[in-house]
Amino acid sequence: LLMPKPESLKNAVEGYYCTDFWCYPMFRSISESMNRPVPIGTMGLLIDNNHPALREFPSEEYSTYPWWSIVENSKSLIMDAADRNWNPVVQTIDNFERNHKLSFLVECSVGAGNLLICALDADKVNDTPEGRQFLSSLAGYMKSDDFKPQYKANVAELLELIQ
Repeated sequence: LLMPKPESLKNAVEGYYCTDFWCYPMFRSISESMNRPVPIGTMGLLIDNNHPALREFPSEEYSTYPWWSIVENSKSLIMDAADRNWNPVVQTIDNFERNHKLSFLVECSVGAGNLLICALDADKVNDTPEGRQFLSSLAGYMKSDDFKPQYKANVAELLELIQ
């Protein structure tokens, strides 16, 4: 399990639970003109809720309340340069202006091992019941025979992803 500290990542978008309201470019420009923080502008999550990593963390295919504290203490990795066949288990949906391929939770095999990657502050989410359950589900998955990622990454791809 690779959990880079969210604040250490440059190739990532801040985690934010609420979806963009209506039109990101308009609200971005309003924020900029008023010298206010620019909204994150993401549009929620696309979740492979049948994936065995989430077996013990019941989910819909979209963001629901149990994801709130988890997403708020995370970043989503920008996978624009990654192989198109490398797909996240949980993908953050970006706004139409940036349109990044964003990964909240992704897995791969590298060398002789398997890797699950999530840029999450585990210390912060461990203080919530949903955060503990999410982490428990990931740990259970990694200990199971189901932990067999399909995508084979190389070290250069991984380093590019977590910069």
